[in-house]
Amino acid sequence: MRDLFFSECRRYRRPALIFFVAHLMLLVLFGRVNDPLAQAWLVQAVILGAYALGGLGFALHQIGSYRQPGRWLWLMHRPLPRSAIFGAITVASATMIALAVGVPLLLAVLGTEWFSERTVDLRHYVMVAYVVMIVIMAWLTGAAIMLGASRCAVLVVALPWVMLMHESTAIALLAMCVPCLVLMAAVVYTSFQPNRAKAPATGIATMLAALPLVLGLYLLAPGGVQFAVQLGAMTAGMHPQQMLQPPADSDSDLRLLDSRDVLRRGLQSAASGEARADRWRSELARVTPQKIMPGWIGYALPQQLSNKNMPRGKINDNQLFSFNHDTMRFDLTDLRTGVATASVGPGGPRDTTGFPAVPALTGKMMLPHAMLDIDTRTLTFATLATLPANEIFMVRPVVAVDTAYAVSNQRLIAYRTAGSQAPYQELYSVPLDGPLSDMARIDVARLSDGVLASFTGGRDRSHGAANAGRQTLVFVAADGKRHTIATREIKPDYPPLLDQIDWWMSPVLEAVTALPARILPGTASADHLAAPLMPQRSGQIWTAAVLSNLLAATGAWLWRRRALRQPGHAIGAGWLPACLVFGLPCLAAMMIMYPHRSASRAPAKATAQQVVAV
Repeated sequence: MRDLFFSECRRYRRPALIFFVAHLMLLVLFGRVNDPLAQAWLVQAVILGAYALGGLGFALHQIGSYRQPGRWLWLMHRPLPRSAIFGAITVASATMIALAVGVPLLLAVLGTEWFSERTVDLRHYVMVAYVVMIVIMAWLTGAAIMLGASRCAVLVVALPWVMLMHESTAIALLAMCVPCLVLMAAVVYTSFQPNRAKAPATGIATMLAALPLVLGLYLLAPGGVQFAVQLGAMTAGMHPQQMLQPPADSDSDLRLLDSRDVLRRGLQSAASGEARADRWRSELARVTPQKIMPGWIGYALPQQLSNKNMPRGKINDNQLFSFNHDTMRFDLTDLRTGVATASVGPGGPRDTTGFPAVPALTGKMMLPHAMLDIDTRTLTFATLATLPANEIFMVRPVVAVDTAYAVSNQRLIAYRTAGSQAPYQELYSVPLDGPLSDMARIDVARLSDGVLASFTGGRDRSHGAANAGRQTLVFVAADGKRHTIATREIKPDYPPLLDQIDWWMSPVLEAVTALPARILPGTASADHLAAPLMPQRSGQIWTAAVLSNLLAATGAWLWRRRALRQPGHAIGAGWLPACLVFGLPCLAAMMIMYPHRSASRAPAKATAQQVVAV
């Protein structure tokens, strides 16, 4: 094993050294013109994808060279156990990746901390190990593709995607990399055998080979169906979002309307029976309603790996504010000299404490339970509004004249503003009509005798949220009392069977793929906006789920029954309950792993290769 390890290292030492030097030079050049550690999450994702492609290409070349007829048997027929051959090649490849990718990245982070005043956190050092493990997993993905008996082996990429592509802390994601790496190595090992076309013999090997296939088919099938339906609607000119006049009272129609028309539609509801409706409609023409839902605030976690909504920006034209996750304070840097001038906490530069959470800059400085404003002259923060411990500011505040509107995870709150640094005074609040994750828009208009507030749902139809697709109009009188004026249903753009196809196709796989996001530490928005594990579903959706799973089990029984009539097709009986639990993706994986038409030709082809090699 040691000789094979050193042999593989010697084989790729020159390309690895060339990659090492080129990689380090690119990092130094990028660091001179920009701050690589402070790039937005989208740039980070592109760079991570480039690293992963490098690992994938490495595996395609390395394993592809062994995959040639004769060379594969020459490799596998060494006087070594199969595990030793696999381990030597994998460890040698991981060593080359750590040298060419990890060491330059580590040198770049160390150089940034030692020779500049830029902010460097613990998460940046963890990021180096995370990138190395992602590249190793990309190498394993390439190896699985090259060794797989079917072209569908490319679906192995679903495994790291489901387990690792989440917004979480750097330590948590790095810890999640370890079981993912072990699973990926085990999946590749199932194909690392002399006859690559032979199906796995043991139950555990079958489960490991089927796992990425089932996950990949589950992620591919619902999205593919929805894409095909939308593409067909666009081709036929019937896509709701492309129509000049979408169907009345539909999701697309509500999306195009301005706030005044949304409130008018609510007042026109026949169920309102409100005597003041005509007067309010005439007043709406003379006021300026406000739309309160441009988007949700995404709070970052302490030591979060990605830079989404990173609190960083210029103040006073020549000073840079950067949030330091180690100290939970802002680092202030002079842009003219590049020298760090201060560290700013909640009480200003002299306050030695840190912020309780990572702030989000949305015009105001938002913390989960507080809204702050910064005095750029004294570098101190003024508290404008606070919330109790069970509420979180979830929407960017909107200020109109002397009123500021904010939305928590429970209610719409209106504040009276008295000045840029003065605390806000709460005027009234209206509980949300349904979960915030389902709110498509909130519109508010101030009238002569009170305030009209409209809550429109329908954003979370795919998760089967309760009361999805309903507009509720609430009137708040001058004394703060509120009552519901009207409610009406909003039609969905697509039928529920299409909106919720990812659930009824396999409820168990839907829960399994959502499990890593629920286990990993998540942002405040993910915790409070996520749908429950078993949301409310209609009888139609439940019927579709039951029929889908029964169809999968029946198909598996027929496929296995046909295979039993032919010798050499050992399809275990465990596939039947597996298809009953996991549904149609499991049936499709079984049909890919045990193809009837080519099953008789695969062993013959492998035997022919062995004969040629001898």
